[in-house]
Amino acid sequence: MNLLPVKILIIDFDTDFCESLRLSLLQQDQYEITIISTGKEAVEKAFNDLPDVVLLSTQLPDMDGYEILDLLKSAQTTHEIPVLLMSSESASTERIVQGLEMGAVDYVIRPIHNAEFCARVKVAIRNYRIQKSLREKAVTDTLTGLYNRSILEYRMQTELKRSQRHGIPISAVMLDIDFFKKINDSFGHLFGDQVLKTLGEILLRRARTDDIIVRYGGEEFLLLLFGADMQGAYAFAERVRIDFQSKIFYVNGQTVHFTLSAGVAQFSAVMSSSQFIDTADKALYVAKNSGRNRVCIDETADSGTIS
Repeated sequence: MNLLPVKILIIDFDTDFCESLRLSLLQQDQYEITIISTGKEAVEKAFNDLPDVVLLSTQLPDMDGYEILDLLKSAQTTHEIPVLLMSSESASTERIVQGLEMGAVDYVIRPIHNAEFCARVKVAIRNYRIQKSLREKAVTDTLTGLYNRSILEYRMQTELKRSQRHGIPISAVMLDIDFFKKINDSFGHLFGDQVLKTLGEILLRRARTDDIIVRYGGEEFLLLLFGADMQGAYAFAERVRIDFQSKIFYVNGQTVHFTLSAGVAQFSAVMSSSQFIDTADKALYVAKNSGRNRVCIDETADSGTIS
């Protein structure tokens, strides 16, 4: 699997040093390098772009570098990003230790040979990517390649806070393959696995970048759709339902089709995260008991009627 380009964020107001460092890094690899001279703008950039490494000066015109380090290490979305602290003057042992204890992976005192600096950056990036790969394997369902439930609580809390902070809707879709036990009993578990993988592929094809897709358990899948209200989530689930119903499977010399049911709920401020998921699950239960092969919405919501 090809890795995405490495994104490096340099936070320093010394333009000559930054340009020299940028050219040295680009000689090593085709990095995506962003240079920002003020702390406030840099923090916003880090939160939005999630770089692979941050090279952070301890002296900035508007903020102390340690303050920025504390902000990055305190936020869930950025606390694992490696930060190399840079100082243009001699730093006391206490200050160096302080930075490392706060979470910096290295402390560089300039001037430093560019080749050595680049080597330190490469080590930080390599270690971060190895750790990131291991984390992703730990939260990935081996059959479908989707997230498993272990990621759900962390990601859901992050997305719900983002939704509330920006006033953007977020909806949940709970999907379940109809009569899945019968599929396994009739055609075998290997074929059942193929059906699950196919639904996972349909979900990935339909999903957008911000959507979170989780194999919730067995034949159940959960989707968190950031920016989607009830109607948008209903339309998404309907497209998936039609795609899956239209899929032709070949087994034992015959062609077969299968269906799914789905429940949709939109998050509201009065809900806890567990109530949010439970509401979508109850809507799925209604779909199952209404004949299956359909999408049902949370009828307690006042978001309007889906026609």
